[in-house]
Amino acid sequence: LALAQDPFYDKPDAKVNSMLKFALERFGKRWAFAVNIYPYFNEDNQLDANTTSKCTRALAQARCFDGAGCGTIAAVADVRRKMALLNVSADHTLWVTELGWSWPQA
Repeated sequence: LALAQDPFYDKPDAKVNSMLKFALERFGKRWAFAVNIYPYFNEDNQLDANTTSKCTRALAQARCFDGAGCGTIAAVADVRRKMALLNVSADHTLWVTELGWSWPQA
């Protein structure tokens, strides 16, 4: 939800962007952004063509960490892009605090 708008979600039910602006004004570089990334929930994930139960390509993108086509790399890059929209320096602290998906519920 926090990433649903640019730069960050900011509506009466969850004022994420407002809170981030406040924290940055108050704490500056002492503020660390922290995100949980779950490639499993990417709405662009698709089943393999002509199957009803296989998602080989989506799993490959979710599990790789070594290229621009990797879901995790893309998600972190998107968070950095959104941080830049708040005029945050490129070296501002960003913690990836959780990664992956719930198993065996998934």
